[in-house]
Amino acid sequence: FTDLELHHLSYLDYWMATSEWSKGILVDQLKRFHPEEDLKEKISVIPLGVDRGIFKESVSHREETIFYNCGKWEIRKGHDILTKAFDEAFNEDDNVELWMMCDNPFYDEDENFKWERLYRTSKLGDKVRVIPRQRTQEEVYTIMSQTDCGVFPARAEGWNLELLEMMSCGKSVVATNYSSHTEFCNEENCLLIETTELEDAHDAKWFRGQGQWAKIEEAQITQLAQYMRDVHERKKKDELNINQAGVDTAKKFSWENSATKIIEAIEKNDSRTE
Repeated sequence: FTDLELHHLSYLDYWMATSEWSKGILVDQLKRFHPEEDLKEKISVIPLGVDRGIFKESVSHREETIFYNCGKWEIRKGHDILTKAFDEAFNEDDNVELWMMCDNPFYDEDENFKWERLYRTSKLGDKVRVIPRQRTQEEVYTIMSQTDCGVFPARAEGWNLELLEMMSCGKSVVATNYSSHTEFCNEENCLLIETTELEDAHDAKWFRGQGQWAKIEEAQITQLAQYMRDVHERKKKDELNINQAGVDTAKKFSWENSATKIIEAIEKNDSRTE
């Protein structure tokens, strides 16, 4: 956090975090303002949820193997290296596509265009489809249902809801083995990109070294590329089945559960003040 963010956060009475990972960051950052044991008691973990009434199992009937990423354009989300992995994994003869639904509402039109241009001018730019921001959850599902595999090479995530939604749709998923989504990702439901080091978080936009995230180098890009090739081969052999482990995981994370945990946290904190 920046000094200003910490100043504001330090004046709260209670906090909510989406994961144990993010709770740990809050404890570490705020312990100079509050006793560490008090923070551990007063920070409640509220996992986010997925609407299974919308994001239900589906199988793509398209001939192409379609890889999908959803999340606003950011270096943190690995958008600077995903195109490199896609180019490394495939060539012009491969029947694959990469769908990017990454419009960033905090960027102006020029900055969004710079990211789009990075993908459109890449080696396999003619296989990349940039999809505009959708208005409803149902429209997001319509896009997801046509894809085969979600690819999320993020350096750090506070939760990664789109990854969980892709699991709920029964899709294969690839993600870095670091940060909040590791609390619902494992070797059974996700293809994990192994990271061995952290680095100071710098993107010249949102992060200026005030924290750390996973370091992604050539080894991680190559592992991602190999996972993408493996998924494509399974699709060609008609062996790309529903990710049932992912579906089972998504069933554990409902918005009703999130709401219940929020109520429990409020009641617990209210009891402390009585």
